[in-house]
Amino acid sequence: MLVNGGVIPVLDHDGKEITGIADKFFNKLSFTLTTYDQKFEPPVSIRGLKGYLVLKTTITAGINFKTSRSRVYLLNKEGNWFNCTVESISHAKGTIHNYKYDIASISEFYQYKEYHSGSANQSSGTYDHNLHGKVEGILYY
Repeated sequence: MLVNGGVIPVLDHDGKEITGIADKFFNKLSFTLTTYDQKFEPPVSIRGLKGYLVLKTTITAGINFKTSRSRVYLLNKEGNWFNCTVESISHAKGTIHNYKYDIASISEFYQYKEYHSGSANQSSGTYDHNLHGKVEGILYY
């Protein structure tokens, strides 16, 4: 039997191993964010460590619209965005978006935000909408 010495495989939300990662990780934390401004705060002891973030967003209030810049994202302490949805013309309820990020330094927090753009001009068929989602994260460190 092969012993891995505590190194754990990096898995996506479906349990499939993510390949091509040079770093080794020994622990993981899971979190779920469902409301605007909600935060996930990793323990102080792991902040600044190298990490790997696996995100799955399920759209909970889907919309169809003609503009193409709506998205849900995480914002970390440094002000960097981690996209949680693809920029698309259609975000139907139940649509799932998966992303993976190599993190040089685990931040103090990761916060759920929403961005939307568009027009309130009903005659053109475009609208401003908030795009709501449930963000599930796995942080490997």
